[in-house]
Amino acid sequence: MNAEPLKISSELRNIAVKSIDQARTAFGGFVEAAQNVASGADRATVELHSDVKTLGSKAIGYGEQNVKSALDLAQKLAESTTPEEALKHQSEYLKAQIAVMQEQAKDLGSSLKATAEGLGSTVKHALNL
Repeated sequence: MNAEPLKISSELRNIAVKSIDQARTAFGGFVEAAQNVASGADRATVELHSDVKTLGSKAIGYGEQNVKSALDLAQKLAESTTPEEALKHQSEYLKAQIAVMQEQAKDLGSSLKATAEGLGSTVKHALNL
């Protein structure tokens, strides 16, 4: 019993690739708009706003990185010719993404802590404590 391996049709893969390209384009527009909003906040900032802007920029950057990784995975899945190949790509993505997200959470936590400490210092100074 030699069962022929399952194949994913090229037509289905082409449709998936086009959809992914459209998602990349839409997401690129979203990121550009978010960055423009973050840049516009510069005009009316004080010392604390600078820290918050930096934190927001990091979060946007990490979000962008994570969505791009997911879209890259989707591209690989769309181009996979067998379920085994697709499962391999998904497994590699999950392993890498867990490590990336742990590092991102650690970095954002450290930045948030520093921002909160700066806020406390700014409030103390403003209240002459």
